[in-house]
Amino acid sequence: MGTRTNRKRKDKMVSVIIPVVRPDNLDKLIKLVRDNAGIEHEIITEMDKEGIGCPKMVAKLLKRTKYEYVCFIGDDTEPQKNFLKEAMEIMKRFKDSWGLVGLNDLTGRRLPTHWVASKSLLVHIGGEFFHTGYNHCYCDNELWLRSEVIGRYMYALNAVVKHNHPLLNRKYNQDKFYLKVYNEDMEKDKELFLNRNSNLIKH
Repeated sequence: MGTRTNRKRKDKMVSVIIPVVRPDNLDKLIKLVRDNAGIEHEIITEMDKEGIGCPKMVAKLLKRTKYEYVCFIGDDTEPQKNFLKEAMEIMKRFKDSWGLVGLNDLTGRRLPTHWVASKSLLVHIGGEFFHTGYNHCYCDNELWLRSEVIGRYMYALNAVVKHNHPLLNRKYNQDKFYLKVYNEDMEKDKELFLNRNSNLIKH
């Protein structure tokens, strides 16, 4: 695993970070990113060998990124044509071109399960894209909520990243990873979300 970079136009580049728990999917996913990004990018991956969870892996991979814009996708996704290009077109709509852009995972939800964000957002949302107190669930809810509160969230309908998730599509089977995070850890993550964000949630 490592950093794979295409360096033609650094000012336009996006760092794509992919925490890995399913290494068998990785080669196919990297090819899809390269073929379908539509703009220059680097790809940074690492296997979560210690089971530290997605938020901590995102924080770890973020330290290795070189560019202002960061894209997070899971290893259970299939990025579609021009997904990064379309996301960055939406990013340009923000004043000064910084904020959070949610990718379309074809589930009908506008939750930024996968996203492109500017590092300039970090100072406004507590310093982390995914708060590292979470194991897996609700970190995207918090990122969405805090970005919405400051008016820095947009959804990119045409930036499509198909999400092959068993809780969203019965075609896919739950593996050991899914069973753990949605059975053992989910309630703890939900409690943390409510404790951290109750003052921001509209009643």
